[in-house]
Amino acid sequence: MKIISSYGVELRKQNIPIRQTLEIYCSAVCYLINAYESVWEELVKIEESKKRFNAAEHLVHTTKRNPARFDFDFCFPKMPSYFRRAAVQHALGSVSSYRTRLEQWKAEGQKTGKPYLKSEQYAMPVFYHDVMYRENTEEKDAAFLKLYDGHDWKWFAVRLKHTDMEYLRKHWSGKKASAPTLEKKHDKYFCVLRMRKRYFKPDTRQRTNDLQCGSR
Repeated sequence: MKIISSYGVELRKQNIPIRQTLEIYCSAVCYLINAYESVWEELVKIEESKKRFNAAEHLVHTTKRNPARFDFDFCFPKMPSYFRRAAVQHALGSVSSYRTRLEQWKAEGQKTGKPYLKSEQYAMPVFYHDVMYRENTEEKDAAFLKLYDGHDWKWFAVRLKHTDMEYLRKHWSGKKASAPTLEKKHDKYFCVLRMRKRYFKPDTRQRTNDLQCGSR
């Protein structure tokens, strides 16, 4: 059995564009949800998830061989590819979930409580190592994040809360954690790390048998 542990490292207050980055990412997700909902009958025919994802990305991202159908690149210029793909994945999941709930609602013959698609969502971006997140090798409680300053995506030095970093050094040292997710809680920003652990459930059957034998 696998369980997931998570820990949030607080970003100390400083003059970096965290809020702008969250806003542009959530706006991108909103745009994509509306775009994919409008062509869902086309996308749903693609059963394999990877192929569906590729088709969805081609609809919004122009390359030399692929002119995009939607003007996502114009609305969100220079958005890093990892951010764009994360937004695409989030939007596809949202539309798919909505369509499933809608079909169930219709099948049950309900007249009230019709599901609706919420395009404006609080989506949390993932900062993948090396391309969006870098460790600061010169400073102990610091890192670099690629953030949106309102005009372009740039690297910014970020100070991290010392006590949170001490906890990670003590309990997570040498363990493989996920790329950090940027989250906001109570007007504070955190880089949340997650780690999968294997948990072996103890065999209670033998213990029960032993107790039963002992009670005779």
